[in-house]
Amino acid sequence: MPRNWEEELSEMPTGAGGFSMRTIRKVKERIAMQEKKKYRYRQAAAAIVCTVLLGAGYLLRDDLADWMRKAPAAKPVISDDEEVRLSVQYYDTGSLLQRYSTFIIRHPSVRLEAVSPPQGEAYTAEGYVSWAKKSSADIFQVPLAYVDDMSREGLIKPLDAWIKRDSYDIESLYKPVVQAIREAGAGQLYGLAPSFETYALYYNKTLFNAANIPLPKDGMTWEEVWNLAAQFGESPKGNDIAGLSFGRYSPAASLSLLGQSMGLRLTSADGKLPTIDTPGWRKALEPLARGWREGWISKQQPKKREGDILMKDLYMEDPFLTGKSAMSFASSIYMNDIRSAEKLIPFQDKWGAVTQPTATGNPNDSRLFGVSYIYAINSSSKDADAAWELLKAMVSKNQALRDKRNNYSSLSAIPLTDNSEPEDVFFESSNPSVIGMADSEL
Repeated sequence: MPRNWEEELSEMPTGAGGFSMRTIRKVKERIAMQEKKKYRYRQAAAAIVCTVLLGAGYLLRDDLADWMRKAPAAKPVISDDEEVRLSVQYYDTGSLLQRYSTFIIRHPSVRLEAVSPPQGEAYTAEGYVSWAKKSSADIFQVPLAYVDDMSREGLIKPLDAWIKRDSYDIESLYKPVVQAIREAGAGQLYGLAPSFETYALYYNKTLFNAANIPLPKDGMTWEEVWNLAAQFGESPKGNDIAGLSFGRYSPAASLSLLGQSMGLRLTSADGKLPTIDTPGWRKALEPLARGWREGWISKQQPKKREGDILMKDLYMEDPFLTGKSAMSFASSIYMNDIRSAEKLIPFQDKWGAVTQPTATGNPNDSRLFGVSYIYAINSSSKDADAAWELLKAMVSKNQALRDKRNNYSSLSAIPLTDNSEPEDVFFESSNPSVIGMADSEL
């Protein structure tokens, strides 16, 4: 590129190029003055830059020091190079590995092993706590009713600090489930639950339409259910069909179930006095007894059997699944029975479900809601951080989707519904009264 003309002139010998000596001197003076200005500007700019860098260096001295040291990346909680063994309270190791296989694929260095308490020790809080104190399990499967005992003994870790640190999406869990766990831990969250159980009123659309009787709806009172069920005894096309059944429960178990849904107890709070002779129980018993007498409530009971029982045989004894009952008040697990019966019997009628009836008709007053157990981290675990990584995976949306595809029976604590599936009905109650119900207790 051509050089600057002023630089060219400053290097020319005196009198060169036909310019007068005076002209050449003036040009040189101008060039020298501009060079001084440029130098001053450069000095000023350099001073400003140095000042800024020094100030930034002071303010960011810690970050710059870290950068200069080039600190290595933080060590992962679970390294692919170091084997980690985690013991989980579970039914058996094979089932554990199968259910959480994606975690193992993601962390090939992890070895999972199932452990469980002797049956006798699992039946009481005292026995369970005694086993837990001696157990090497990193993750316990704690019955919700035992959480208070376990936390008071300092056997399980609170999770809130971990949840905050890792931004675990606790809001993705069904709020009543989290509420139940916090209540069990006196405000602390000592574990996570992958599932919960509740109840609903199932109905046979085919039978209702054939008898020209209006379908059930969400938010019904028990009085409305009785009136609806009684219409099957009055309808010419429905008088050979019971209006209501209680799954495969006996009349005594049905009575207990009905009472719980209304917030009634069979005994006083201390368990010493019966409460059956009270206005609340009489209000529950009278329509139930009338329905049994008049035939619009099914009294069909399962047969006593010995040895192995095929599910097909059990379904054939269920009045709802055999088209002999238009409605059934049953647990959320019952939905899986219906879907299985559609293949085995087969049960071909169209069906639906509405929220569980209450004494008031308000779904928020529903009493039959329960978290059977939570997964909690052993306070003595040597690999507590790795156990937390596993627990996050066990109660995650990805795992919930896998469980749904594999037809695990309990309802996922992480809602996966899209307002188009029968499961939606189980998430209708925004604040159910938690009483720790478990299906096996009824």
